[in-house]
Amino acid sequence: MDIQISLYNILFILAAFLGIIMFVILTWINTNQRHSSRLLGAFILLFSLFTIQNLIQHTGVVVDLPFMYRIFKPLHYLAFVLLYLYVRSVFYGEQGFRPFDALHLIPTLVHILDFIPFYFMDKEAKLRLVLASLENPDNVYLNAQGWIPIQVHHILIPIAIIFYLVLSVRLLFLASGKKTTMVFRQNKLVMTWIFLLVVISNVLFLFWQLLFLFWDHNPDVNIFLFQTVLVGFELIIISTILMFYPNILYGFRGQMPIVLPDVVPSDNATITSKSEEHGFILSEDRRNAYLQTLSQEMERNNPFLDPNLTLADLATSTGISPIYLSAIINQEFGMNFRDYINRRRIACFKQLMTNPESRQYTLEAMARKSGFASRVTFSRAFQKFEGCTPTEYLRNQGVPNRKH
Repeated sequence: MDIQISLYNILFILAAFLGIIMFVILTWINTNQRHSSRLLGAFILLFSLFTIQNLIQHTGVVVDLPFMYRIFKPLHYLAFVLLYLYVRSVFYGEQGFRPFDALHLIPTLVHILDFIPFYFMDKEAKLRLVLASLENPDNVYLNAQGWIPIQVHHILIPIAIIFYLVLSVRLLFLASGKKTTMVFRQNKLVMTWIFLLVVISNVLFLFWQLLFLFWDHNPDVNIFLFQTVLVGFELIIISTILMFYPNILYGFRGQMPIVLPDVVPSDNATITSKSEEHGFILSEDRRNAYLQTLSQEMERNNPFLDPNLTLADLATSTGISPIYLSAIINQEFGMNFRDYINRRRIACFKQLMTNPESRQYTLEAMARKSGFASRVTFSRAFQKFEGCTPTEYLRNQGVPNRKH
């Protein structure tokens, strides 16, 4: 029996260690899709904390650490909020939270407030609860509860899990249906990963919670051991999948691969913009808002003057998802992001050349002042859009010859 428990302990420690490693990579090492990666990292971290807490509980170490007794219980509500927000952020290419996302935190906050009397118990009082719980597992239902009976939470948490499972499955259904066009090679990979994550996480954690409802209160049954086995296996499975899917773990470079419809048109919003390439529909109001935001950013801040400007940089400064920003540029201006930026740089170059003081600078210096990284890229872009070299253009404009 002792050997078996020791093997269990090794399993749980390994699971918690893997979970924390995944959290560190997703939160600090992954520099792509930061928002979704951090949500996934937080979700995995919660399961690592659950594993550590249950490990401390069923091994009896909690006697020496009574403050750890049920400390993470309120976070059970939060786990699948994070999972749903992660799935949504991947499918919508989100870079931040939505205005009303804070509402998802209400059950967790209520449970935390409910536990305040327990959190402020002195060490001796908590230790008595811990010893009573270890002596008789029935006391799990009686101890560490606040104003709301703990049995109520044991019912509400599975309901919350099922609710967010339905929301996540709905997103999976939309992503695999006709409402999105899957043109990137990573789509199949992302869909497979999300499917596995949703199914494995919800099934195992739901079973974990249901153990409380159908447990026969047999003192010979260590419910914390069974629960920790479940969450430990979940962490190991998820960590293993991530190791085989490094693009998920370290992030896809460039755009997120799947985007669902951003706007459901209201009665007074007619659809005027549709992109089969990106697989979404925008209302006229949203399209106009994006265009206005983009125009203001370009006119006020001149981001194109940065030779290292990327689509992600412009998306961050405008607050528009990279995929929607790319599609808007493609639809409204008939060009890709790079050409759009180069056109703005060329327009800036022409404007600068109207200033007599610019004649003291070389063409390369003026190209760099306009945002081009080198004279070569400047010349290629200029010939592409103007049909002549910069020198020929200046000659036609009557500008004297200058040093190159």
